[in-house]
Amino acid sequence: MPRKISPALVVVVGWLGATTGAVASGCGSDVGGPDGSSGASSGGGASGTSGGGGGGGGGASQNPPVSRDRFMPELIDALCSTLEPCCRAAGYDYVAGACADALNGGDAGGAGVNIDVGMLNDPANAYDPQAAGDCIAYFRTFNKACSQPSTGDRFALARALSGGENGALALGCYRMLTGTKKPGEPCSASFFSGCAPSQQGYGICLASREPDGGRSANATCRTTEIVPLGASCDPDPSSVQGPTIRQCDTQIPALDGYADEDAFYRDIVLCDATSRTCKKGSDVYPAAGKPCGAGRTCMPSAFCGPDNVCKARVAVGQSCATEPCASVAYCQDGSCRARKSDGEACTSNSECLGDCNARKVCAPFDGIANRALCSGPQ
Repeated sequence: MPRKISPALVVVVGWLGATTGAVASGCGSDVGGPDGSSGASSGGGASGTSGGGGGGGGGASQNPPVSRDRFMPELIDALCSTLEPCCRAAGYDYVAGACADALNGGDAGGAGVNIDVGMLNDPANAYDPQAAGDCIAYFRTFNKACSQPSTGDRFALARALSGGENGALALGCYRMLTGTKKPGEPCSASFFSGCAPSQQGYGICLASREPDGGRSANATCRTTEIVPLGASCDPDPSSVQGPTIRQCDTQIPALDGYADEDAFYRDIVLCDATSRTCKKGSDVYPAAGKPCGAGRTCMPSAFCGPDNVCKARVAVGQSCATEPCASVAYCQDGSCRARKSDGEACTSNSECLGDCNARKVCAPFDGIANRALCSGPQ
């Protein structure tokens, strides 16, 4: 039976919150528009796909290898051993052992992605102990976010964990298991799909989109071809009927160094839905004063006005009756107010620089703690 793990994995494979479930191996993820819309993809996978191992790169790892029989115990320890401060920050009572019990029992509070333990233990699937060690090292970095004060940049954690050294570690989670299933064979949309990689990219498990927009229940293995800036690409992999998905080479840097979200969106490489070409974000997301609409979403600091021109978001103290507030503000009683700092009382997430926790107090966004992991069955 597949086990569910913490929402931690969702951040690295869907680091702007646009994906659901597991995704294709390590070349980025679907990237939602700066206002939360879809419309462009940054290469690595689609909602409802799952990874199948694949080639790698990078220098020699300094992390200890993890044997196949130790992977699940090490993963549970990585996620649970330092969870207490995250639970406290999120406003949940902490019960020692609740996290391990939930993960061992296959219940992570209804959130996260599935790990098919049978596939993990199947000797037909090649297992890379060093890649598994990198994967465990990645998860051990996750709970550190609970000690970081909120800044109002809700994507800062996702960017930090997806780029640079942490991003390289995360790829170990996808490279640790290499399946043997060929394109067209049925597969399971779990963390380990069993799909074989190709020389050009990775193996993924993908359910095709039906003509009515729904997703087929019959998922099959596909392969990916990683293509460079300027090349043709597939913005919606689930609409591709053939065996190969063309995904942009994102080449994500250490993303936590960006001063603001606009700077990040200018540099990312993604598949433009209109031209079906790999482009820099600066060529896809218009800034204030530029035309928008018809699939063109404005940079985070702007919104698309009724005249289809991007306009700067409303600052603190100005009216939000008809226009949205800047990212560091929220709308209340028709006026933009500054988001609240950690420790202040709140009623919803929109009021806080971080999150409004279970005790209705602003707290850092950690992306991992939930009631089942922290407190056990209710």
